[in-house]
Amino acid sequence: MDGFEDSGGENRSQRLADKDRVFMARGIHKKLKQPLTYYFNSGGMKSAVLTKAIKDMIRSARSSGLKMVATVFDQGGPNRAAINSLYEETKRNFALQGKENHGFGFFIDDEEVVPLYDPPHL
Repeated sequence: MDGFEDSGGENRSQRLADKDRVFMARGIHKKLKQPLTYYFNSGGMKSAVLTKAIKDMIRSARSSGLKMVATVFDQGGPNRAAINSLYEETKRNFALQGKENHGFGFFIDDEEVVPLYDPPHL
């Protein structure tokens, strides 16, 4: 870590990072707890950047063989905004296809992911 803001890809700046965000995989059937990536931010991650990071992380995890069925977040504003954005994107995609969405979550590449909120933060 060099101490500067880095949200992946081209999202780097010369601002000093004061917060981090960790994406972690947890197993449902197997004992697995593995950090997948870290993002370093100045003042927190913006919801648009977080939305892209969630989609990228789910796709990367799936390509490595993990089956992503849910996400867990606290109810912070950027987290809620990112999840709402993913719901809206799913709603638009279903409308464009002329289909009804009977799922509980949002869809990334035609696979459902159910967003959950961390119980200690409820």
